Amino acid sequence: MEAGAERIALKLTQVLHQTERETAIYKYQLQVMFEQFIGFSIMFLLAFFGGKTIDLCIFLVVFIPIRSYAGGYHMDTFRGCLVMSNVLVVGVLYSITYVQRYIPPLVMLLLGICALAIIRWMAPVLNQNRPMSRREKLLCKKRITVITILLGVLLLFFYKAAGFKILTIVSETVIISLCMMCAGKVKYKRELIRK
Repeated sequence: MEAGAERIALKLTQVLHQTERETAIYKYQLQVMFEQFIGFSIMFLLAFFGGKTIDLCIFLVVFIPIRSYAGGYHMDTFRGCLVMSNVLVVGVLYSITYVQRYIPPLVMLLLGICALAIIRWMAPVLNQNRPMSRREKLLCKKRITVITILLGVLLLFFYKAAGFKILTIVSETVIISLCMMCAGKVKYKRELIRK
């Protein structure tokens, strides 16, 4: 995938008469785009064949903003990320029925709200490969505050409206996000100790 991204980036820079620096930027962006396309394609195929496409959409609408501004665990390779992401998605999508059957909606609501409060408090989780300035950290904190408040209101709404399936998906997604943040924080601290 990296070689394909590099070939396309070289062609782009030749056609657009750009410098080597732009070639590296294009290559990186193309590689990220290809990796995300592959990851989302696999997720949607798994969801489609399980009849859970709408559930996946709800999961992604909740997970992506949290992950974008709160941070979390990052695998060291694309393969690792691909496997981990799809295991998490399959775990959430295929556990919904069992969670709904055995955990009362009020408990899911409380778990979701508690997880949101902890996410708000912990965010952003830093990553050694992506240093953040103080200004960026504050911006992420503001955005995750808005996101957690909105998700908390949504959880309350779906609890009151008897939308227990959506309540379960959102709560599970928030809890998984929190777990990934905790793992990311541990990894970051270990990396700092190794330095």
